[in-house]
Amino acid sequence: MISSRPTIPAERYRDRLSAARTVAGEAGFAAVLVGVGADMRYLAGYPAMPLERLTMLVIPAHGSPTLIAPRLEATPARSCPPAVAGDLPVATWEEGEDAYALVAGMVGGGAPTPLRFAVSDDLAARHLLPLQAGLPDASFELASPILGRLRIVKDADELALLTEAAHAADRVVAQIAAGRLVGRTEADVSREVRERLIAEGHDEAHFAIVGSGPNSASPHHEASDRVIRAGEPIVLDIGGTIEGYGSDITRTLWVTGGDPANGPDERFRHLFGVQCWVHPGDKHQLPCQEGNHCVHTDLCRMCCRHVGEHRCNSGSM
Repeated sequence: MISSRPTIPAERYRDRLSAARTVAGEAGFAAVLVGVGADMRYLAGYPAMPLERLTMLVIPAHGSPTLIAPRLEATPARSCPPAVAGDLPVATWEEGEDAYALVAGMVGGGAPTPLRFAVSDDLAARHLLPLQAGLPDASFELASPILGRLRIVKDADELALLTEAAHAADRVVAQIAAGRLVGRTEADVSREVRERLIAEGHDEAHFAIVGSGPNSASPHHEASDRVIRAGEPIVLDIGGTIEGYGSDITRTLWVTGGDPANGPDERFRHLFGVQCWVHPGDKHQLPCQEGNHCVHTDLCRMCCRHVGEHRCNSGSM
């Protein structure tokens, strides 16, 4: 388990808010309206709860950003790094108040031309529709084309958090592989995976897919009460987040017992060879979907039957 972890300093959030304001203005938006989710955490360091009450980060193209939160969430909202640093005012609203009118009053501004707003992709309809009603002459578009330009470039602290999350997930896979698997249910192993992800430093364990035997052919199998047997494959697809930065790793294990050379080992070598041939870094430069079709068709031809889904994605290379 890690004893310390990288953090995102408060001034980084100030810079991100400023950059979001700049790209919004350049794109002709009056403001960026960010609901609860990954965008809010990236811009304000606030992992707000997805309540029916409105929590919204309002970033005008011209003016200072404001975090709007219901009064019962005032304490956690004011505890986010840019608010503590004095870079992000927090405006609270009371039960019975119209929070959407509060937002409209901040950004409506009596502009002579119809206003355009960029809204975060995961803003719930229960919040977007009242905003549209309160700003009837405005247009609303997805914010991902502009916010994505900011989020896609990772700084050193972000890379360190992603690396820590990935290494923690790697350690969990190694621990599971070293433990007893035969005779346990997929669900039992899945619970252990979640517990170990937390023990290795994850704040949350979002998924712990464990697919054994025939279930290993299903990419997003839900761990079941099926008992794991000797001499069959197990697919682990696990991940979670550290400070909002995620791990997502897929590994295939062979349970002790049986003879992996009697079919599966040969298929794996064949699969790996085909994947090497279609890998994007290779001179063939095949589109991903064509590579997947190539892999699946070749394996079906080899096995003379349907062999399930095989993709050139996480854990396959």
